[in-house]
Amino acid sequence: MSSGFAAGTLVHTDKGLIPIQDIRVGDKVLSRDENDPNGELTYKSVLKTVKTPNQEVFRFTYCAEDQYDVIESNLSYVIATKDHPFWNNTEGRWCPTVDMQSGARILLANQGDMKYYFLANNQIYQTFNSKGVVFGYCDNPLSETSPIQMKSIFEITSEHVISYFNPLNLETFKPNNGSSLNYEERSDIAKYAEDKALLCDVYNIEVEDYHTYFVGEEGVWVGDSTIQGSNE
Repeated sequence: MSSGFAAGTLVHTDKGLIPIQDIRVGDKVLSRDENDPNGELTYKSVLKTVKTPNQEVFRFTYCAEDQYDVIESNLSYVIATKDHPFWNNTEGRWCPTVDMQSGARILLANQGDMKYYFLANNQIYQTFNSKGVVFGYCDNPLSETSPIQMKSIFEITSEHVISYFNPLNLETFKPNNGSSLNYEERSDIAKYAEDKALLCDVYNIEVEDYHTYFVGEEGVWVGDSTIQGSNE
């Protein structure tokens, strides 16, 4: 299967948060029984690592309950392939990225009493600047005259995918690099925007026994390389 996450996606391990591309066989990752969303959390060994080149990716956006209807909201995201399985707690099943419905509850590693909700999937398209640096963006293809509409711009490297903050956008996405692009920089990127999906390497792992792990700073519960999301 080609499911997985972009480089830089953090995985919860017994040694802290580690970028998924740096996970090795034998490392221990936080896990929970794939069939028991209320099961205990424990660390399980990684049996296999998988790298798949040139995959289309989507921004999987989610937020805490107290941010769901807030205008100036704080949103979190991970970058995943369209078929990576996320636990849909509303429907009680593993669900491919692109089949998640807005408002579905997801589970996090240490969410306490707070509930978390999936918001949206946005495919990431390709662009670059005049220096040839590759970027991704989630909005419709734009012209040079409308760079201000670019709400999210991602810098793509072999080590991370991270967003630049748009000061005119009321929604704040994390992780971001804490800085924004000025109008000239956004214009430079916008004029090369293409109606073409961004392709990047993605990474996945196989986890012993429980076949699940947790990604992102907050720890979203996801399936490993052996789990296929149900379309039912």
